[in-house]
Amino acid sequence: MKYPHSSFIKLMRRKAGQPPGTLLSHEPDQAQPTTVRLITFNEQHFQQADVTDLAQLPRPAGTSTTDWIHITGYADISVFEKIGAAFSISNLTIEDVLNPGHLPKFEDAGDYLFLTLKLLSPKNEQGEYGRNQISLVLLPGVIISFAQYPVPMFDEYVGRIEKAAGTVRQRREDYLFYRLTDIVVDEYFGIFEQLEEQLFTTEENLLNDPAVSLAAEINVLKKNVYYLRKQLFPANEAARKILKTDNPLITKPIFRYFADVMDHLDHLVLLLEGYRETVTSLLELQSANNANRMNEVMKTLTMIATIFIPLTFIAGLYGMNFHYMPELAYPWAYPAVLGLMLLIGVAMYIYMRKKRWF
Repeated sequence: MKYPHSSFIKLMRRKAGQPPGTLLSHEPDQAQPTTVRLITFNEQHFQQADVTDLAQLPRPAGTSTTDWIHITGYADISVFEKIGAAFSISNLTIEDVLNPGHLPKFEDAGDYLFLTLKLLSPKNEQGEYGRNQISLVLLPGVIISFAQYPVPMFDEYVGRIEKAAGTVRQRREDYLFYRLTDIVVDEYFGIFEQLEEQLFTTEENLLNDPAVSLAAEINVLKKNVYYLRKQLFPANEAARKILKTDNPLITKPIFRYFADVMDHLDHLVLLLEGYRETVTSLLELQSANNANRMNEVMKTLTMIATIFIPLTFIAGLYGMNFHYMPELAYPWAYPAVLGLMLLIGVAMYIYMRKKRWF
């Protein structure tokens, strides 16, 4: 399994010695092609189009429409440079956008608000979560969203906007900022449902079959819980910072929606702490099962050794090569000794069974 922060480390190594704000694409040979889409809407109007000439993009003006610029793919760094220059977004912010290993954060830059989160999707065949870096920049009348990969949930939401479902067409850009954040956070509930089912299944398997070894599966669960913890705690802190900001880009009515997002994150954090304790319990249960299996093996070996102690003594006694051993002259001595040894072995076995030693 690929470690969660390996991409971040690779990018940092590539940027070593570069000045702050240097824009680099993570794994440019594997990056998604960069596309720009403009969605413009208000209560009476809706329009969306792919943009090839960035000069045609609207500028922050606080007009009667909300302009949503959605950028997908990190292949073309020049697009990000032009967007940053056109909307006066700091290169340090764009640098964070292009960093797929960046932890969730919220930044109030005065002229704009910046939020970056990790959008997760259920595990693939390799047991890894799908990871998509999502960044949002809120400006007057404009919201810019950046995605490392295509986001089907955002496409579905564009369809809802076009059909005037909900109240987004009557709202401003700060409400869209909230809705996109909420979409990302809501995806964690599906991840947690999958994780909870895996924890339950693993626990049932360990309890039903103590002989089974699930150390590898438990280790994967431990890594997943650790990764989710690394994402959720900063996301929770980012939500708290949003609620504390006094930037007029977020109007007062929208704060109660972000309070709901924070409630969801608080709930997820509590669930995650419970999952972390469950993983610890699973590790202890696996260790106890291993110890019990070893104890059973040692008990069996001890019983066998105990039964053979008197038999070994008798065999050793008559194995001494003394010339005068009266019993050796008796015709029935050999079968008699064998019978005695068998009787002793059976008697010791019955005694141990009655004592419930095994």
